[in-house]
Amino acid sequence: MNKLKIIIPAAATLVLTAFSVYKGVNWKVKDDYTVQVYQSGTKFITFRGLKAEIILDKENAEKSKISATIDSDVITVEPNQALENAAESQDVLDIKNFPVISFESSSIRSYGDRYEAIGKLTIKNVTKEIKIQFTFENEILKGDFNVNLPDFNINHHAFTKQLQIVLTIPVTK
Repeated sequence: MNKLKIIIPAAATLVLTAFSVYKGVNWKVKDDYTVQVYQSGTKFITFRGLKAEIILDKENAEKSKISATIDSDVITVEPNQALENAAESQDVLDIKNFPVISFESSSIRSYGDRYEAIGKLTIKNVTKEIKIQFTFENEILKGDFNVNLPDFNINHHAFTKQLQIVLTIPVTK
């Protein structure tokens, strides 16, 4: 009888911990967020309408996940309309045939108060692995990464070969 008093609570604890609740928080991007793209240090392109699912577990970053899409046709290019038309053209974003840009993380690691998301970025139906370094504080995800345009079949004289994508994403639960 005494053995049962020990075995039953131990078995119950084992079963309950096997089905423990995942501590990740599901964050939603606030409406009207814009993604800023920089060329040679100057803001160059703005995309509107980011949609993302961000599940972040600060204690176990490897259980976190980021999945995001943005409509490539909701774009503003500075300084003029001619560059915006070029960005929408076939040799740049080809928005008629590829209206969505997407990112799907395959792993997330933490380095103290910094994180690194490794995942697949898809532009114009070309998928490449990228790394995004970011922080997450006060319900704001801040990070940046570079995109090598020729990797995504983007070649146009008005664009440098590499653009910097800067993220400052306000989120809510």
